[in-house]
Amino acid sequence: MHLRPATPADQAFLKAVYASTRAEELALLSHWGEDALQAFVELQQQAQNSFYRQQYPQAELSIIVCDGQAVGRLWLARLASELRLLDLSLLPTWRGRGLGGQCLRHLQAQASRLGQGLSLHVEINNRAQRLYQALGFEVQGQQGLHLQMMWRPAATPDPKVCERQAHHEQA
Repeated sequence: MHLRPATPADQAFLKAVYASTRAEELALLSHWGEDALQAFVELQQQAQNSFYRQQYPQAELSIIVCDGQAVGRLWLARLASELRLLDLSLLPTWRGRGLGGQCLRHLQAQASRLGQGLSLHVEINNRAQRLYQALGFEVQGQQGLHLQMMWRPAATPDPKVCERQAHHEQA
């Protein structure tokens, strides 16, 4: 498994990956017809991409490649204090094979080399939570239907703990 930068030639693949992540929702809209569904998927994907680009202008979009085949996408923002995983999505036939964990361990290694944490948001009913927890991510808070989770390398202290300690020492 490796990552490569996404290019304009990847647009059809990225649309397919996005659509696969919305399959359950799209099944409820099957009465719309194929053209309307495709237009809806395209608009939703564009909205998501625009949001990521506006909120995280430095975000990188990568293609996940396994055995020479594009199998998923990964959005990553490199912030001053942490790496933020915006999205990790695999095509359905590649899910459950350990690739998501491989990608996460790769990102954890990068974050560790930088002395930073790795954060992400996950829907509260997403089964990927179990994987995140198994890899050492801890829940930091909840925003609506999403949990904010953080992983830190052993040598990276929690900034909130440092702030509390500094405040306590000043008092």
